[in-house]
Amino acid sequence: IYNEYTEERTATEKDNPNAGQTTQRLRYWWRYRPIKYDLRGMKNTDGNGIIKGGSITAEVGAQHQTRTISWNQSNGCIEERATTPGADPEKADLRSDLDVDGIPVAGQPATQWRPSLPGLVFARKQESYANPAPNYWSVPELRTSASYINLSDYTATRAACPTYSRKLAEIGSGTLASYMKELKPAGLTYHDVGMLWGLRLLSAQGLFAAENQPLQGGMVARHLLFMTDGQTETNIADYDAYGLSALDRRRSSGLPTASDQNQLVERRLRGLCNVAKAKGITVWVIAFGTELSSLLSDCASTGHAFQANNAAELDFTFGEIASNISQLRIVR
Repeated sequence: IYNEYTEERTATEKDNPNAGQTTQRLRYWWRYRPIKYDLRGMKNTDGNGIIKGGSITAEVGAQHQTRTISWNQSNGCIEERATTPGADPEKADLRSDLDVDGIPVAGQPATQWRPSLPGLVFARKQESYANPAPNYWSVPELRTSASYINLSDYTATRAACPTYSRKLAEIGSGTLASYMKELKPAGLTYHDVGMLWGLRLLSAQGLFAAENQPLQGGMVARHLLFMTDGQTETNIADYDAYGLSALDRRRSSGLPTASDQNQLVERRLRGLCNVAKAKGITVWVIAFGTELSSLLSDCASTGHAFQANNAAELDFTFGEIASNISQLRIVR
């Protein structure tokens, strides 16, 4: 977790030495750099051992004031585990987060996920936040009297946390309708993260393998439906699943431009689509209210890509997909 805020008092200034009077003026400085925090307070559990979240206090407010930094179901997003900067994402390098079957290992932080805590993150940028010129980002430690932006002030746009996901399970129409109403679109369009977690939830070999096995040694047809309402759109000034890209640079070897990062996310999606097909998963893709680009079409299994321009076409498309999936057959 990166918090680049500390404060120190500095020198006395003489405003009127000729009059023989000395006025002391207090100046505050900030030192922006990576800081480690004890996050055990975030991991409180309920009676069933399920993490319900919690909070810590951190000295990240103006003039040494503390703030309460919370993490729970309503804002309990995560940052991805370590990836390999510069690795070819279309090969789904197994050393990186693109290994969809990788299991977190105790004592090995690179294999583990971490909480998303925008309240501890500051954008070390030397001009307006709305104009992220690449040469203004300061990766090395920075000592300045300027107050930089805390990402908790931009959670709706620049540090969005989507509605929590559900694991695979049978679900009634009423429960599904309630869940759908809770979905809150926010942030930009990162196709790679959506496909990555879809595969993790569905895979028979990974994190949820014990829940994804066929009954009594039978066979299971696995289908993944990937729907998007837009083309790839990222921002290096966003705090996303890989930290603040302009500073953390966990997916790229250096500072990416917006175009560089969009292309990188698209290459990562291609790699993950290949992983799905190699696992024998049928991939369905729906472009809803957006163009069915070659990227999206190629991601789908042959003949399984659709473009739906409105709600009526979307209903029809779901009907077509359901009809095909429900064609049961006996496998010898």
